[in-house]
Amino acid sequence: IFESPLLKKSGVGWNAWGMHQFDPWWTGKEWICAVDGRSSAGWSIGIYIAKPMPNTYCVANKADLIAALNEAKDNEAHDVIKIQQGTYNGNFVYASTESFGVTIEGGYTVGCASRVVDPTNTVLDAQNNGVVLALSAPDVFADFALDGLTLQNGNVIGHGGGLFSLTDGTVTLTNNIISHNNADGEGGGAYFPSGTVTLTNNTFSHNSASQGGGGAYFYCHAATLTNNTISNNNANSYGGGVWFRIY
Repeated sequence: IFESPLLKKSGVGWNAWGMHQFDPWWTGKEWICAVDGRSSAGWSIGIYIAKPMPNTYCVANKADLIAALNEAKDNEAHDVIKIQQGTYNGNFVYASTESFGVTIEGGYTVGCASRVVDPTNTVLDAQNNGVVLALSAPDVFADFALDGLTLQNGNVIGHGGGLFSLTDGTVTLTNNIISHNNADGEGGGAYFPSGTVTLTNNTFSHNSASQGGGGAYFYCHAATLTNNTISNNNANSYGGGVWFRIY
């Protein structure tokens, strides 16, 4: 049922004669409302699902991007962050306890009026000092998506030099370049210690890890890789390109 619920008789359809009860509850991601209505056919049950509207941000500089990530982490909605073409130096962190997630897209023109999907035109660069991008929502089913970005020159004491992603939800990477990152632990390019991961049309190159998973480290529920390029990565212990453990 897609139309808005009516708390009075509609004169037609399943609640032609009136509505008896309206029962909403919050699932953590959306409102679900159960209603019953009466018509000549008898009583009917309707279910309405009301998803929060996503918040959209258009960012043009480092400060805008940091502010958008900070606001998105606890605003009770899935957020879309559109990044205008350019190079953004620094460390970018989304740390949330909510089950909502975030989508980050590169390639936008001025004012986010249009988009050219090419990861070389939107670069996040940690300048060899810390992680490039960290997305963290531990123990909740938040969904993360990255599209059309380059993550480069991350360097961490720990895991995930280019990308650190922690969630029980889905992680989707499409059309990205993750290169020249280093981790003293695992996952030089990217570190996925949980969630369901889908990678499509990405490049992982010239990343390194002191332990395992030079290009990427997967210890997650499931992983699907399609048409990715994984080359010239290195790990001192195991999985120079990638290392998988699915649980």
